[in-house]
Amino acid sequence: MNTKTILIADDFEGIILKLRSVLQKAGFEVIYCKDGQEAFELLSKQNIDLVITDVDMPRMNGIELTRAIRKVDRLAAIPVLVVTKELTYKESSKDAGATGWITKPYNPPKVLELVKSLL
Repeated sequence: MNTKTILIADDFEGIILKLRSVLQKAGFEVIYCKDGQEAFELLSKQNIDLVITDVDMPRMNGIELTRAIRKVDRLAAIPVLVVTKELTYKESSKDAGATGWITKPYNPPKVLELVKSLL
């Protein structure tokens, strides 16, 4: 079986640890970083199958990261899920090219179901 790799970009370690645990138990490889700029750099170096990004992060926020991903041909098809507690960000993340979103506080089984449906 070809293990899918998921990149989590979030500046809050608690979210990273919870998501990583759920996704790893389901058999995914998980890498993570603390901001959008680092996420974008990782995307240029590694094969990533899906990105989960928080909206509010330092250096490059999740919406800026999504826009940057969509501008690079090699990365443009990667599904991007935006994590937000503000419903107002749904529209701007959609406009940026997000595949979907996860609203905080999130339900781990629903997140896993969404990730599996995209991969």
